[in-house]
Amino acid sequence: MILNTQELGPHQRPAVHFSHEKHAESLECVRCHHDYDEFMNNTGGEGNRCADCHEKEPGDNPLSLIDAFHTQCMECHLEIDQRGLAENIPLACGECHLRARPGGGK
Repeated sequence: MILNTQELGPHQRPAVHFSHEKHAESLECVRCHHDYDEFMNNTGGEGNRCADCHEKEPGDNPLSLIDAFHTQCMECHLEIDQRGLAENIPLACGECHLRARPGGGK
């Protein structure tokens, strides 16, 4: 799956190649596919896309789309690294936003 959200317009970095299967093996779906009630309880939201609630600029939802991606992904990766739950987990921008190497490789 490539996280190439058209709502953001032209990207400053290459889109992220995201392994949904790999993440779904170790995370509960509601970690990413969340929906909160008026009491801020996570009620799920199975199948929703980030852009269904988060817009390019903060509006009704105070977290912009880009901030939602970065907060969700980076905070989770940092937490997993700090707890020593995985080796070689990407922590820097360029480890997820892969630039193509000359000759077409990654």
